Amino acid sequence: MLPRFWQGSPILNSVGVTAQEDRVSFRRKCFYSLGAVPDPITIGTVGNFLMLFYNGVLGVPGTWVGIVLIVPRIWDAITDPWFGKISDNCGSPMGHRRPFILFGGLGMAVAYALLWSPPAFLTSNATNLAYLMIVGVLYFTAYTFYFIPYSALGLDLTPDYDERTAIMAVRNLFGSLGQMVIYTMPMVAAWWSAQLGQPGNDRLGYRMTGIVVAAICAALCAASFFGTRERPASEMPAQMSFRASALTTLRNTVLLRLAAAVFSLALAVMTLASYVSYLFLYYLDGCSVTILGWTLDNRELLALNGVYAGILGMGCTFPWWGIARRIGKTRALFLAVALVAVACLSTWFAFNRTYPGLVFLYGAFSALGWAGAMILAPAIMADIVDMDELATGQRREGSYTGVFGFIFKMGVAGALPLLGWGVDLVGFDPVLGSHQAPETYLKLRLVATFLSAAFASISAVTLLGLPLSPQRAHDTRRALEKRRGKASAT
Repeated sequence: MLPRFWQGSPILNSVGVTAQEDRVSFRRKCFYSLGAVPDPITIGTVGNFLMLFYNGVLGVPGTWVGIVLIVPRIWDAITDPWFGKISDNCGSPMGHRRPFILFGGLGMAVAYALLWSPPAFLTSNATNLAYLMIVGVLYFTAYTFYFIPYSALGLDLTPDYDERTAIMAVRNLFGSLGQMVIYTMPMVAAWWSAQLGQPGNDRLGYRMTGIVVAAICAALCAASFFGTRERPASEMPAQMSFRASALTTLRNTVLLRLAAAVFSLALAVMTLASYVSYLFLYYLDGCSVTILGWTLDNRELLALNGVYAGILGMGCTFPWWGIARRIGKTRALFLAVALVAVACLSTWFAFNRTYPGLVFLYGAFSALGWAGAMILAPAIMADIVDMDELATGQRREGSYTGVFGFIFKMGVAGALPLLGWGVDLVGFDPVLGSHQAPETYLKLRLVATFLSAAFASISAVTLLGLPLSPQRAHDTRRALEKRRGKASAT
């Protein structure tokens, strides 16, 4: 039996009953959420394995890979507010968000496949780094073109406080499907190279995996485009200039508090995830775990841990939705970030060559915390946009999503040089493969655990006392409806 809000019945929210016209059908929620699957798959594999691919497979020094990768990441962050504002003002017959989902998604898929396919004639570190720089900029430009309008559309589908959380919950369910396959990439790459008669050729395996993932993501973006419609009330484009829009957005202290928390959370999660890939593939090399008679090596253990974390992320969608209804979104988000901090600290104990099965402990805390953050932060953003409309008289989901994305991605970009610098600092030598010195692994574990935990703790502290309660969100909505002349504003 599905919970009531999946069945389309009225939602009893924290401050009233969702009006019929504010509800979004389960079918539309699902089609919108299809577009959430390519995000974790592409960004997740790029964040977790692109450094490892260019460093561990191609032999390019980690410090240089980290330095080069930060350039497209910063470019990605800088373009977020621009694409957000462009989508706010887009007057296309297809809507002001949907065209970006289609064309940006297709461009992102092509560039993603190219990231994993550097030509064989690029034999030097310099040429591989140049290729990575150029294709990286293309990929992240297309990704921003797709994802910022897509995220803005999610904020815009309904004005209801709790229905917004429901939309983000469904989006998290679909996004968790993408998260489930992120960590299968090394195993799938090995399978492809074996199927093509070149076992051990990781370069070939990663290239084929990138092409297949790109094709799947392109199809999902197209399905989201064709299955989603925009709310008519949102189709009045904002007329504020880009400069005025950006300055007004940056003066919103509630947004800045939330963005600062997510910035630190992004640093924590991306730093941890990148180091964890090295721990799985190198530190746990030669270890195995037997589950139900199936003996898993380290690559299979990494893949299964990702699937397990994705299932947990899906399973905790309803609990997070219920927690948010009971204690409010901001308090629930604090709990989610605290769980991420616990996940960071747990890596010191979870990555144990004597008991490698403990990695599932890390996977559990990480999945539960990250799922909550991905449901709640966007839902809170929608309420902040309402506050802005009350102050400025304009709907600017794209601008807010763009500025928020800029700050979040600066956190992600900051994790890349930390990873490249870290693997070189601890003395990791890609030529040695898994045969690193014991002190190298000790330092790697220390950096992975305590650096990421520090960032997660900062994020949790920043969220304390965030001034956005369910009652305030309801009062804002009521004032907006009164301004629009709706007599039944409840």
